[in-house]
Amino acid sequence: MGLDEHLSGLLAAVQPLEPLDISLNEALGCQVVGDVTAETASPHYDQCAITGYAVRAADLPAGLTVIDEVAPGFAASQPVYAGVAIRVAAGTALPGGADAVVPGPALAVGQTCELAGPVAPGTGVVPAGAYAAAGDVMVPSGTLVTPATVGLLASLGRQRISVRPQPRVVVVTVGDALVSPGTPATSGLVFDAAGPMLCAAAETHGAVAYLVAGVATEPRAVAQAMDDQLIRADLLIVVGDTAAPDSTLRTQLAALGEVSFDEGSTNLGPFGHGVAGEERVPVLALPGDPPAAALLFALLAVPMIHAMRGVPFPPARQVRLAREIPRGTALQLLAVRVDNGQAEPVARDRLTLADLVAADMVVRILPGTGQQARGSAVPATPLQVRRS
Repeated sequence: MGLDEHLSGLLAAVQPLEPLDISLNEALGCQVVGDVTAETASPHYDQCAITGYAVRAADLPAGLTVIDEVAPGFAASQPVYAGVAIRVAAGTALPGGADAVVPGPALAVGQTCELAGPVAPGTGVVPAGAYAAAGDVMVPSGTLVTPATVGLLASLGRQRISVRPQPRVVVVTVGDALVSPGTPATSGLVFDAAGPMLCAAAETHGAVAYLVAGVATEPRAVAQAMDDQLIRADLLIVVGDTAAPDSTLRTQLAALGEVSFDEGSTNLGPFGHGVAGEERVPVLALPGDPPAAALLFALLAVPMIHAMRGVPFPPARQVRLAREIPRGTALQLLAVRVDNGQAEPVARDRLTLADLVAADMVVRILPGTGQQARGSAVPATPLQVRRS
């Protein structure tokens, strides 16, 4: 089975998450479910567009007596009539009797203000309903909530919105040699890089990530860690020894659910996928080598996260190899840096995390003999392992 067939199986196990009604602050990055309409006109009153004087347009040009000064949120004490003006601030409700707002020097009540003209009625005024009428669709279904979306909805008086929630991705790293960054490391121990990296990648793609780091390679500990996380996970990612068929990780995954393993269709080693627990939570098992886990995460986990969010995953694009690449017996997944459509592999031998920092895409080199020629077109998928 090839990588695309594995991905089809993974995507078949996930569905867009059920909509939730949540606060605007929680909705950032989520997909709106259902059109959001204006409940009232916006603005719901005739509004002064500028700071100046509310007047009757027919009175200008003229010297008008200032009879009041009004700040936003307050109403004028009296209407505008012939020969007078009311000083207003931008955003103030247009005083009764006025049909225009014009600029002028700041004067006190009782003084006479010389105002230029003529002006047309409606000058300097935002009429009620200028931005939206009641019932207008302001945010179409499927829109991703951005800070601007939050601002628009807040301006309409909305406090809550129905959205597709962010998937909860739980990353469990398994290995006796793993220690958390910041912990003193002695000989034979390594800092857990895959866990923090994959959590960051998940959040970059709109998920909420949780890390359970450095679980001991002991059957009960692995089983307990995974079983505990099935309660909160929409997607469970387990990182560890996927190479040995009788490894603790594989054995415990088999006990928890239905997980099958790819034994070497790619150059990155075995990986597994399936479902676990009574709720049949999607599970992805990735190799413990952090760079390999990162590439497989980009190709397998990221499309699953997009599917849960109800957001289309962009198709692979074609790039051209900047140099020839030896073919192998398995599909080669290579981290590359793309410049002007030319893909340069970031590593000539074993891929390291330092190499990965310089990469922005992963390309596929089909198995075969000989060389994949320089300049040949190959499919490339974005490799996002850091927040942009």
